[in-house]
Amino acid sequence: STSTPLSVRPRAQVLALRVILAAGLLIALGAAAAYTTSGETGAYDALRLPWYVLLVLFVAVEATVLHVQVRREAQTVSMSEIPLVLGLFLADPAIVLLTRVIGSFLVYAVYRRQSPLKLAFNLALAFAEASVALAVFHAVAQNADAVSAHAWLAAYAAVMSSSLLSALAVSMVIVLYEGGFRAEDLRRAVSVGLPIACLTTTLGLIATNCLILSTATAWLLGAGATICVMTYRNEKSTRPNPKHKEGLYGAF
Repeated sequence: STSTPLSVRPRAQVLALRVILAAGLLIALGAAAAYTTSGETGAYDALRLPWYVLLVLFVAVEATVLHVQVRREAQTVSMSEIPLVLGLFLADPAIVLLTRVIGSFLVYAVYRRQSPLKLAFNLALAFAEASVALAVFHAVAQNADAVSAHAWLAAYAAVMSSSLLSALAVSMVIVLYEGGFRAEDLRRAVSVGLPIACLTTTLGLIATNCLILSTATAWLLGAGATICVMTYRNEKSTRPNPKHKEGLYGAF
């Protein structure tokens, strides 16, 4: 039988300890950001999105990721900003945090069966991202009308902040595992993440404003989302698998 060299074990233990420390820092950041939104409510009080609907949306977007081709590599991108934007307007911050973390757990632990170390880091990042987005949104929105440009700007600021945090986390994992910081990795993560986040925030705002104007549009939004997912899955199954570079998810 083969055995792991003794020189490899200490390094693996050190790397695991570093990742746990990084996860702890993300949790601390998330807790501090979440504290600033205690007592806040959604931006639109006249309509509330049920928690179970938000949970299903988070699970759906995390389970159905997109592969964006960047040069010769495919970056894995989720569209979690869409239910996040819906939650900013139509749910209390506590509900958004809980559904975001629980949804991520269901996908990462049950569907993808990630290792405990990767699972812990990804859940910590999901918590921190949602907390920062909520804190920035409520700080910028300042009780603005939900259908105003002010509220929309707050949503963009919130998601951009969350996306920057994700890019920094990707770079942090690379530093932990490769032992050196490369500005190119951070630049690539930002150049891919921010445009995608901007697009998905726009889609989330469109969905939010449609629901505010008429809840009956939920059927149209649901049908459109289902068609897009089915089309993407069919198209994905008929093309060659690209070379993946999953950044954070493929680092450990």
